[in-house]
Amino acid sequence: MNLGKHLTIILREMCDRVGADFNKIEFDKPEWFWQYSWSYQDQCAFSEWMVDYLYNSTEARNEIMEYPRGKAKYKIRKVVNWFVFNYGWKNNETI
Repeated sequence: MNLGKHLTIILREMCDRVGADFNKIEFDKPEWFWQYSWSYQDQCAFSEWMVDYLYNSTEARNEIMEYPRGKAKYKIRKVVNWFVFNYGWKNNETI
């Protein structure tokens, strides 16, 4: 699977946060994101990191966001929330 430059950086960061080996995960397989889990606090910390990453990189916003116009953090946060909901690791805490 050919991942974009910034998606690769984001996925590597996700892997680092749970001790996963980025090179061993088959991202082209469905439900690859069910292999690991993280706490709610780890998920929130990653989300904040990703918001800052996209906010500070026009190139990353252009690659990741469907409509990358502007730098409004609330718009970036919506994209990050969607990303984490769809591709984030399992949450290992019960509510």
